[in-house]
Amino acid sequence: MKTTIFLAAMLIASPALAESPMAWPKTPKEARTYVDSMPAEAWTRIAAASVSLGFFVGKPVVAIFNPFDEPLVTVICDSKWALVGTNAYNKEKGAPAQIPPHRIAFIPTDSFDGYCKTSIVGLTEDGERHDGALNIPGDFTNSTAIFFAPAK
Repeated sequence: MKTTIFLAAMLIASPALAESPMAWPKTPKEARTYVDSMPAEAWTRIAAASVSLGFFVGKPVVAIFNPFDEPLVTVICDSKWALVGTNAYNKEKGAPAQIPPHRIAFIPTDSFDGYCKTSIVGLTEDGERHDGALNIPGDFTNSTAIFFAPAK
């Protein structure tokens, strides 16, 4: 009897559950708005799980994930080698001047293995500092991504 009542209640409630306040995006603009509203940690987990970067292992390129609500205007390692920004070391090979919010940029990393041994830092437009890390610390050749921690 309890099972029957439970199943009947679920059938009655299911249309109401389908019309929950959170509607999935139906257009690219709605999807962009939804993605931009995500907290940084959630966006990073979903983006990292959605992108297969295995192809880049051993190639001079790394994906930089920007989970923040504002552009990363500088990504610099060891306090002197810019991967992103107006003075990016590899800008002639395609390194961007900035990475827009909630986006992934692919950065050329030719010749970076001998450098970038101690730190990777991202700065937003507001000057907020975020510590970053390669997915294989200290190894640009075999790394495929740089992830950032929220500001402290």
